[in-house]
Amino acid sequence: MTVFSTFFKVLKSQIGIIILYTVLLLGFGGLNVKTNESNINYIADKPDIVIVNKDKSGKLSINLVNYLEKFTNVKDLDEKNLDDALFYRQVNSIIYIPENYSSNIKNKQKVNIDINTTGDYESSLARMILNRYLSVQDAYVLLFDDEASIIENVNNTLDKEIKTEVLTKKDEVSSSRITNYYNFASYAIVAGILLVLGNILSSFNQKNIKKRSIVSSTSYIKQNKYLLFSSSIYAILLWIFYVLISIILFKSDILNEMFIFYIINSFIFTIVSLTLSVFLSNLVNNKAALSGLVNVIAVGSSFLCGVFVPARWLPKSVLTIAHVLPPYWYVNTNDILAKMEVINFENLKPVITNELVLIGFVILFVILNLVVTKKKQRID
Repeated sequence: MTVFSTFFKVLKSQIGIIILYTVLLLGFGGLNVKTNESNINYIADKPDIVIVNKDKSGKLSINLVNYLEKFTNVKDLDEKNLDDALFYRQVNSIIYIPENYSSNIKNKQKVNIDINTTGDYESSLARMILNRYLSVQDAYVLLFDDEASIIENVNNTLDKEIKTEVLTKKDEVSSSRITNYYNFASYAIVAGILLVLGNILSSFNQKNIKKRSIVSSTSYIKQNKYLLFSSSIYAILLWIFYVLISIILFKSDILNEMFIFYIINSFIFTIVSLTLSVFLSNLVNNKAALSGLVNVIAVGSSFLCGVFVPARWLPKSVLTIAHVLPPYWYVNTNDILAKMEVINFENLKPVITNELVLIGFVILFVILNLVVTKKKQRID
């Protein structure tokens, strides 16, 4: 029990590091928790236009104006100031309906409607609205000779709304927030476990302390078991702490069936970080060297594997290199979960594959640690 109590006494001196990475996780991983709402509503934008109608008495021109008024904001401006209004973006488009528009259309003559625009998104939308009307009108002009029939059929066609059914029930905003948190948590877990355990275990591995441990009543094997047990407790407590933070941040989403998979994925990654930490602490006894190595591993892997920068934005060459690092498989699982709509075996196959790879890393680090430990025992 001496080893156990000593471990946690040394751990108290490392509280500052734990607080630091927790603050970073809250600052960056939970940054967008309150900024996005769960529901996103789409509202069609209405462009600002001016209609210059030179055929004010024509029935077809009046019908066109009525249609444009439904889908645009029609402004009443002095015709002398239209160029200035367009230049200063007071309106997006100016539509000119020529004289005798209605009579020419009824006589099946081609009529050009001029439109001046600012060239931005709203002006393109105004052009689309106008062209939609004209294309429908052209079709019915070929079928009917009287204005009343043309207007009636054009309006009936354009009044038919397209019903849009949302097939996905997944709350993508919520999934994105959880994914961002757990992706950044990988950095906090790696740094928090590797740096803290590295400092503690390297202290136990110093020659003077190691010699005292060898001549003590507790066997060397028991001491290693106590150290491993203590390290495991610390790693699991840190993992539980970060999971509790996520539950507090995303309390409205914890009933989501995907949430449990984020937790399982983070637990397996915590075990990977634990075994890697034990291996590195046995490999490198110098605290300064170990600290530098940990920072390189934590920061470097986070940049390469999609923690700091989303994986979809990284070059393929970078992601290819990242395959040899555990955080890649952890982050990839979170990204898969963010897009998954239905939980079934087929959809979970890539997730299971990633978890098996992470377990493979655990086995690899355990084997490497055993090899290093045996070699050091011979040297000592």
